[in-house]
Amino acid sequence: MSIRIRVCAFLSRDDEVLLVKHEKESREYWLLPGGGVEQGEDLHQAIIRELKEETSLDVKPRQLLFVGESISPEDRHVLHVCFKCDQIGGDLKVHKDERLKDALFFDKSELAKLTIYPNITSNLIEFLTDENKTKNAEYLGNLWH
Repeated sequence: MSIRIRVCAFLSRDDEVLLVKHEKESREYWLLPGGGVEQGEDLHQAIIRELKEETSLDVKPRQLLFVGESISPEDRHVLHVCFKCDQIGGDLKVHKDERLKDALFFDKSELAKLTIYPNITSNLIEFLTDENKTKNAEYLGNLWH
């Protein structure tokens, strides 16, 4: 079993967080924008590339927010590395593909109504609440549920 490294961005504005909508096997779910790290890329390079590819946004990674893992019973293992990011350019435009369908900003009250993978809804609400505070990075453990 190999471990996949996935970077993701916590990008907020006006007390809302950006999520992307994916569709897989007729299921729709939301997640923080990001994707896999490519050979030879560092984590910052990967998050900058992924955000540009998915959303047309230019971002600057600011702070490591959390690390978590999804270890499935089917021997899939994903290491999630999330950074707080600042938007430094670009306009939100989704580059739709077979999986990526949309990208929207959501406030705290809307998050509980969404299917979010991995299941970090309560963490996102906490991160939005603590947005203006300096927060130490957290290890969230196995997020597979």
